[in-house]
Amino acid sequence: MSHSVLHSLWPVLLEAMEARFCHLTERLPSGRCFRHDAVLSCLSGWASDTFNTVSGIPSTFEDVASITALYRHYRWPASWWLPEQASADARHWLTQQGWQYAESDMAMAREMSGLPVMSQRPGFRVYEVTTTADIQLFGSIMSTIFERDAPVEAAEVREVYSAMCPPEQGQAHWQLLIGVERDKPVATASLFIRDGIASINDIATHPAYRRQGIGTAMFEATLQRIHESGAAWCVLQASEAGQSLYARQGFSALGMIDTWNLSEGDERATGE
Repeated sequence: MSHSVLHSLWPVLLEAMEARFCHLTERLPSGRCFRHDAVLSCLSGWASDTFNTVSGIPSTFEDVASITALYRHYRWPASWWLPEQASADARHWLTQQGWQYAESDMAMAREMSGLPVMSQRPGFRVYEVTTTADIQLFGSIMSTIFERDAPVEAAEVREVYSAMCPPEQGQAHWQLLIGVERDKPVATASLFIRDGIASINDIATHPAYRRQGIGTAMFEATLQRIHESGAAWCVLQASEAGQSLYARQGFSALGMIDTWNLSEGDERATGE
């Protein structure tokens, strides 16, 4: 994939990320989204930096201060997803307002034409979430990846998904998927498809079923759904551990997205 094509996909990935954040937030009872110029802020109604998200590059210190004040007002933690194109000034403004760098993921993309036929794993199937019970199960499986190291976050994931309205079956743009291994629900994935662009999120496998090929089977089944939808491109964000898997599936690196966290107890900084 040429450098110019990869560069042109950055806005696509950011738009898909924002659309997914906003769509998920607005399915929560108290969820709402606000835009500050080029930055989208989502407030879930929960004190969780997993579900209170900010995405985009701030243009001024005042933008950062205003967004920070919004979360401070509710005393909610938040996470800011900042593309690598952000200036040193933008990072400095975040630091001044009490945001702390947490981690980086690799943005990746692949063209969906030419996707090879993928063999189905025996005894494994994927189905789409359509009921309240399904979405609670989705959240329960998702929470297991946090249970050992972050039990509070695991509980938040279960609580938020229990309160969320499930997507309608066959909905064009948002799908939550559960992978079942021999009648045991063990994996998750979510899709957001809009304007011919698909984004994959929430790929998770129950810890007791890892290193058995289930994560790969779940990912391949998700790719197949995207291909069948007619989407031209697929974008995602990969941790360091996941980059090799996605590269083997034809994904190319676009660049890094940094996550900055704002803790509930931080005091807001002042001045430029």
